[in-house]
Amino acid sequence: MNCDAPAQNETGPCEILLPELCDAASAPALKETLARLLNSPGVGCTLAGTAVQRISTACVQLMLAADRALARRNGQGLRLRNSSEPLQAAFADLGLSDVVSRWLRDGVADHG
Repeated sequence: MNCDAPAQNETGPCEILLPELCDAASAPALKETLARLLNSPGVGCTLAGTAVQRISTACVQLMLAADRALARRNGQGLRLRNSSEPLQAAFADLGLSDVVSRWLRDGVADHG
């Protein structure tokens, strides 16, 4: 994961590069990264999911919680860029295809 949360006086977006194995072992690092993001005022965030080959429900839950918190705070949740098939399949298996589709659509709008 690579997201250097902006300093308190910065308001630019960050990008989180999701790891190949986004599982229980990587969940604490993802949680810490998302917590830094949520503690940075006015910052949006894009998830880069190209590398993801496996993702656990715990990591999906962390992303959903961060999305909800960001949307509540500044009206815009997470965005997703370059999602892998396994990432999309994991969300679909959980009945969350609409969420990943929204994140992808918002990510394209921001980077397109």
